[in-house]
Amino acid sequence: MGFYDWLRNHQGEVIGVQQWVDETSTFPFSTRFDGVEANVKHGVLRIFFGQSREVDEGNSCDQDFGSNRLLFTGESVALTFHAPYLIAER
Repeated sequence: MGFYDWLRNHQGEVIGVQQWVDETSTFPFSTRFDGVEANVKHGVLRIFFGQSREVDEGNSCDQDFGSNRLLFTGESVALTFHAPYLIAER
């Protein structure tokens, strides 16, 4: 599926996650959900956990791999992440 970055604001708080997708032709990109931004051309999906969209790009480059799963059936989609070491703030 590619790698993902935890999106942080300027205070270091995690405000979302950004998934970089390797195979864009098979990934169900959608912007029908609140807090989701999709850029199909670049294979990027951003999921925000709240209202804030002020991302500190320099502090949001974890490049984590693995343990995330894409689940979908019909109209339903779920993207999971596993990061037991992740702390809310850096």
